Amino acid sequence: MKGLKVKSGLVLIFGFLLMIPNGSCATSVNDTVYLNPGMISFYFIQASEGDIIRWSFQTYNNFFNVSVFALNFWGLISSEKISDSGSLEAYLPGSYTITFYFQNGGSTSGYIDINIHKKKETIEGYIPIIFIVSLISLISIISIKNKKNYGRE
Repeated sequence: MKGLKVKSGLVLIFGFLLMIPNGSCATSVNDTVYLNPGMISFYFIQASEGDIIRWSFQTYNNFFNVSVFALNFWGLISSEKISDSGSLEAYLPGSYTITFYFQNGGSTSGYIDINIHKKKETIEGYIPIIFIVSLISLISIISIKNKKNYGRE
């Protein structure tokens, strides 16, 4: 009886551990580059409808103004700032590439830290996992109850 409870508990714990999201970031860019005045650094992110793309940048070592463009999406998303961040939601059907351009619009050169990552708003696979864990839990509870009742007879 105690062994069955322990096994059922382990199955439940294992099932709930499977529900922890792993790798919700599908694509990411973490880069530090040196930009001269007028210079551009660009990055490509593959997106599908419903994807959320988060971006940020920070200049340092001679702060300079940066403009950020997201081509195949919106266009200008940040203008003449030394640091900024934001997010975009992919709304076009199918899969396509969004190109991010970071342009030094200042008169000095310097370093820029760039971070772009893609996250899904929905976590795929949760419904089947919840169903399976619930089913295993129900079977375990019924087995324990039947085992108790069987011992009384």
